[in-house]
Amino acid sequence: MESDTLANVEPVRVEVDVAHVQTLNHTEQFDVAEYVVVRRDVSLPVQLLSNAAARVEKAVLTHTSGNEVQVDAVCRGTSTVVELALPVTTPIGVYQLTLSGKAGERTFQAQLKQKIFVLFNAWSKNDGAFIDGDEERQEYVLKSDCRLYVGNLSGMPWNLALYRPDTLRAVALLLSASSLKFQQLADPIHVSRELSGLVNEKVVQGSWDSTYTGGRPPTFWRGSGQILQQYYNSHGAPVKYGQCWVYSGVFLSVLRVLGFPSRSITNFNSAHDTNRNRTVDQYYNDKGEEVEYLSTGKDTVWNFHCWNEVHVQRPDLHPCFEGWQVVDATPQEESPHGGGYCTGPTSLKAVKEGHSVSYDTDFVIAEVNADIKKYILEDGAPRLFQVDTSTVGKDISTKAVGSDQRVDVTDSYKYPDGSVQERDALYSNYKELVEANYELSFYVPLVSHTPGSDITLEVHITNSGGKRPVEVVGHVTCSAVMYTGKILRGVDKKVVRQRVGVGATEVVKMGAGERILAEFPGERAYLMFDILLAHNGSVQVFEHKVYVGPTAPKMEVTLSPSSHLGLGEEAKVTVQFTNPLPFKMDTVSLNVENDNLLHEDLVHEIGDIGANATIYYNFNIIGLKIGTFRLVVGLSSDHVQLVTGEAEVVVTGVRESTDGPASLMHLIMTGMTGGKELESLSIMDSITGVDLNTTANRRTHQTDRYESSGGLIVRRGQPITFFLLLGKSLPPGTKFISRATFNLGTRSLSKKHHSFQVDANSMVEGNKIRIELNTPSDAPIGRYYVVLTLDKGGHVMVVEKNIDLILLFNPWCNADICHYGGCTEDLGEYILSTVGHIWTGTAESSYGRPWQHSQFMKDTLEVSLSLLDQMRESSFDPVKVSQYFATRVTSQDGHGILMNTGSGDYSRGKSPSSWVGSAQVLSEYRKSKSPVKCGQCWVASGLLTTLLRSIGIPTRSVTIYGSASSSLGQDVVQYFTEDGIEVPSPTSIWPYHVLNEVYLARNDLPKGFGGWQVLDSSPQQEREQGTKGVSLGPAPQLAVKRGLGMRHNAEKFSGLVNGLVRSYLIHRDKSLTLAHVDASLVGRKVCTKAVGVAIRGGVAPHDITVDYKDGTSRASLSSTTELTLTLDVANDVVIGNSFLVKVMLTNMAARSVQCQVLVTGQGSSHPGDRGRVLRCSLNQSLVLEAGQVKELGLLVESSDYLWNIGGDGFLKFVAMAVINEGGATKGCLVTSRSVRVKTPDISIDIPTGALHLYKPAVLKVKFANTLGKRLTNGSFHLFGGGHVLDTEMSVGPVSPWSPTEAILETVPLKKGQFQVVVRFTSDQLVDLIGHMQLEVLD
Repeated sequence: MESDTLANVEPVRVEVDVAHVQTLNHTEQFDVAEYVVVRRDVSLPVQLLSNAAARVEKAVLTHTSGNEVQVDAVCRGTSTVVELALPVTTPIGVYQLTLSGKAGERTFQAQLKQKIFVLFNAWSKNDGAFIDGDEERQEYVLKSDCRLYVGNLSGMPWNLALYRPDTLRAVALLLSASSLKFQQLADPIHVSRELSGLVNEKVVQGSWDSTYTGGRPPTFWRGSGQILQQYYNSHGAPVKYGQCWVYSGVFLSVLRVLGFPSRSITNFNSAHDTNRNRTVDQYYNDKGEEVEYLSTGKDTVWNFHCWNEVHVQRPDLHPCFEGWQVVDATPQEESPHGGGYCTGPTSLKAVKEGHSVSYDTDFVIAEVNADIKKYILEDGAPRLFQVDTSTVGKDISTKAVGSDQRVDVTDSYKYPDGSVQERDALYSNYKELVEANYELSFYVPLVSHTPGSDITLEVHITNSGGKRPVEVVGHVTCSAVMYTGKILRGVDKKVVRQRVGVGATEVVKMGAGERILAEFPGERAYLMFDILLAHNGSVQVFEHKVYVGPTAPKMEVTLSPSSHLGLGEEAKVTVQFTNPLPFKMDTVSLNVENDNLLHEDLVHEIGDIGANATIYYNFNIIGLKIGTFRLVVGLSSDHVQLVTGEAEVVVTGVRESTDGPASLMHLIMTGMTGGKELESLSIMDSITGVDLNTTANRRTHQTDRYESSGGLIVRRGQPITFFLLLGKSLPPGTKFISRATFNLGTRSLSKKHHSFQVDANSMVEGNKIRIELNTPSDAPIGRYYVVLTLDKGGHVMVVEKNIDLILLFNPWCNADICHYGGCTEDLGEYILSTVGHIWTGTAESSYGRPWQHSQFMKDTLEVSLSLLDQMRESSFDPVKVSQYFATRVTSQDGHGILMNTGSGDYSRGKSPSSWVGSAQVLSEYRKSKSPVKCGQCWVASGLLTTLLRSIGIPTRSVTIYGSASSSLGQDVVQYFTEDGIEVPSPTSIWPYHVLNEVYLARNDLPKGFGGWQVLDSSPQQEREQGTKGVSLGPAPQLAVKRGLGMRHNAEKFSGLVNGLVRSYLIHRDKSLTLAHVDASLVGRKVCTKAVGVAIRGGVAPHDITVDYKDGTSRASLSSTTELTLTLDVANDVVIGNSFLVKVMLTNMAARSVQCQVLVTGQGSSHPGDRGRVLRCSLNQSLVLEAGQVKELGLLVESSDYLWNIGGDGFLKFVAMAVINEGGATKGCLVTSRSVRVKTPDISIDIPTGALHLYKPAVLKVKFANTLGKRLTNGSFHLFGGGHVLDTEMSVGPVSPWSPTEAILETVPLKKGQFQVVVRFTSDQLVDLIGHMQLEVLD
């Protein structure tokens, strides 16, 4: 009976009254089917639907990041409604709600169909985003339009499109790109700061060079809706193009959607202070010209700059700093507080008072209040002649609450210009002004003009304090500039020589035609008049800049029959515009976006408008929502920008008819098909499924070793064959006209951002249709879904489901850029081999560290596909793909896979030596979604090889022994004290550095530079100034060899392997003596793993030095020829052993020589670390007779270096001979050698002989403890790279100088040849490695 009762219990369902819930949360205007939009600190009522009494025992919100929030669930008495209490500390973002409990006697777990989108709550005093006042919340949180002050004080309307469905989806997509930790998403401070960088990097692509290829100029946009919709539909590709006001408008949409009280701000005469000294420095020569090489690219003053403010609490600062905070999505400089290019939140109170608190306060202070210091160059030396304290930071503007009026908020940013408070806030010493009583005064009236008219500048010069006539000399120059101050071209220059009588006023005039402003397609250009006048015979100099911007002509927008509509009622809109210019306007377009009056955005390309001609354009609107709305029509062209027309539309009531444009469009489309779409249904019904022919396709495409990652994995430029399965037979041999559309992305996203079409051959074979097609060899790679269209005599059927594939590069295809031009068998190494050796150690003692690439594992391909999704550039070009992957392998901004460290401190992660393959790192990265700690160059190189091989780019790891790390060109400079100790220097030589090579055609470079390209994901020095990321390359190997200054840092790579080492002796009085110039230390050897599977017993490196160096030797130089000095030491030493360092001196002079001989050593665990000085050293005074040879020795005991090295590492020994004569240094010799300290080898044996698939197996491992101390907490780790089961075994204490062995049990999981790696660790000794090539049989 009980079982019958349980059987009758229906599954519990969870539902929510979306309209009711969103009304409670002030989110009722959001209407997105897949989301319930709520604010934190508000109860969420949900209803349980069940035919049995149900009670909730647990309620969990699962964030898209995988993190969970458990919420309290309270039932309303006997009601089925459950109240969920969302804590005010809930991180914002998208969640899945899961309820579990009991229904009757049966347990249940049920999920809400919709996702829950949690926002900040400006209505809750407990929320960090709280703002007081209903009118303020209505304006700053809920209002979906605003005004942006773009170059003038009248304001341009901007549609924020807050409630457009794709806006919310775009914001969710943007949040998914955040690097913030889960709990940081609860903090408005962290979120607003992160978003300032994300909007700039991910959503809009900026352009300030008047080039807008492939997109729209910034002046085209009139709202955020089109931009965010395009960003979402393109799966996160930045929209082209924007400038500061576009960024501000889009950022404002994102902020308000997430619940931030926020507004847009415009600062006129906005300073860009690059060095954060709160001044703008300008230099002029005696011709009145601003000196470009001192000013351009440094401090500038923009005509205007737009940013945003958010209203948040600042628990990280004093309470006085709460309230409005500056955040800027057009960050002009990298933040000194970390986070890359982002600005804010910056407290307005801190800006006004001049306090340097987090974040970026100094930069914002300069933007609104910097002094402009003006210098004139006299005999090459600058003389400060003017300090302008009042130009920067004018008319700081925002939209008023509840109206379209402008509000001036300048007094929120600074005290009145010139006041004691203002000077004190800007400087601690506010008296740094140029003050003098001069005879002359200068006055420049405001310049105004109407469109189509010329522009005239006047300068009024008055001799008010003189007792005699004076002569004024100088220049007035006119230039066309961008709003950032960047000069587009010079226009005119006038030489001034004007006599001004006592008490008289003279006027200097200069004119320019407005036509000049229309010469820059798509650019909002300004005329800049730069006035530089001097009192001849006096030190008085006057400089002033005047900017004259274009005045946008008016555009009329009228509605008929009325601007008052009923719901669903249409109206006709007429746009009237007259070209005010005496020449035609080119490339004219109209742009309208309004979610309340249009079903979709309207963009109409008008073309040209003749000189002084008038155009009319009509379109219809429809009342879609009740309310009062602003209809904004934007016009842009190559010659006139930011033309805007407005009309107010009131929608009231309910219209009875439901026949709107949407249903009419459906009827038109049906009529156009002639009904054939209905006839094709019988053919469509016969298709029962899709057979992707996976086995055959993967075999021919060399992708059969990939673990499943969702869809067929194939390579571009190669035929694909699959089948449509039929439920009923069709005539054999029936053919179709077929076409396949490849859509880059996944079906879960409603629209694609890239697609291409190919013709397909289709023919019936039995009970299936055979489809054959080929993809272009230059198609973007990544995840695709395919839509197949088949046409038979006008009967069309479309197959949209179950054709999903992953497209990779194809090095076997001749037409592919990454086609391998060498022996095809080499691709077995550079694409297919999962076994690697990365060379470390020293040039004399190379060590092939085993590395398991695991490029076919699911985690690897998923990471690669994720990186492809994040790329700004199209993924069709392996040059750009390899470069982007290299920037993302190592993390400098929190977005990379691996966190490299050069400090030797691994307390917050794992030691780099603990990694034996890419699978470990990538699996941990996918789980944590944050950079994995810790790595070094060889780990990064192994990862990059794995990722690039996984997508089809031939790749190998390359090691440079004696790699120069220098920012001073190609030479390394070393400094030594008189005690023989090397002191820190900006340059150094690493024992080794590991980078990568990729094999690519270089169609972007001159012929002959294809082939192997050098790529570095963890460069020793940063790439060239002005570029982003932390990688170098890909640079042609040939360009590196020849030292050519070619794209992608070829000259920097050349510096790694070529160049001199200059050694200097630092005397006690700080003077320097050049001791030695050595040409043999840099680039001693370059090697990579040889092609072919490594055999048991080790593998030798493949020396490719000749590919990097031309073989020309350069002579070394010494500061003396009287002595020769050589240093002899073993190439390597097993850790725990003692060894001898020998120094040999030969007196080559015909007389005796007195010298001081020093030998010192330093130890480190990794390249690039200078380490610490060893406990042993040699310091001996000698007198060598003519021709005498003297050998000295330094015994190095294990106790001298073990305290510095606990595993594989390096000892660098420096020998120095200082020749003294008469108490003075006559000469000095320096030489050095690096010694590899290696750990004992682990031997691996198979007692049972052959291994068989899925049969338990054992490996016998053994090593000898070479330390004179007991090893504790030891363990062996077996890494099978997915081929055999990983295992771990602890061992007891290992006695000094004794062997230990263990039996490791495992199970083979795949057949074939592969490599296993065994690693041993203990408290005293780490990084013991053994590896072996195995074969698993059936």
